[in-house]
Amino acid sequence: MAGYEVLSACAHSIVDMLNRGLTTTALGAAAPPTLLIQPEQVRDRTRPTPCVAVLAHRVSSVPTARTRPGRDPNQPTPLAMSLHFAVCCFGATVEDELRWTGLAARLLAQQPILTGKLLLPAPLPDGTTVNPWSPGDRVQIVVDDQGGDSGRAALPGLEARPHLRYLATGLHIDMS
Repeated sequence: MAGYEVLSACAHSIVDMLNRGLTTTALGAAAPPTLLIQPEQVRDRTRPTPCVAVLAHRVSSVPTARTRPGRDPNQPTPLAMSLHFAVCCFGATVEDELRWTGLAARLLAQQPILTGKLLLPAPLPDGTTVNPWSPGDRVQIVVDDQGGDSGRAALPGLEARPHLRYLATGLHIDMS
């Protein structure tokens, strides 16, 4: 089980994994940084270029044992969560953007489970960090095909840009 900071820690773990992978397989060119950015930074064009952008755009609660009949209501059950995010690359040319997008997709497919040292602590506003992870925690990253065109509205500025949507599952917030 993890602390409530698990969503932030998960996003930073994904960014770190992409940064490391893009640096080691830079396609013969300097790798752009992978950054956790807000959708408004895409819409308002206030994000750096070049960059690989990770945009967390939705969090959902996953119905689990919390609603299972017969469970002891006095025992706290972890709150299962999923983090929906998009990856979009911004470069000098469309070719650069598509190349980096393809490489990011390959990296996420090659490392679909984050566990152990791949799960980073969450940064706090005061510059310190907090580790919300417990031993054995695992985050699975899968392609998020839900939503189709209606899901594009949640990503301002990406309506006409190539991007990939993913879902990070296996996140649990300890309720005790």
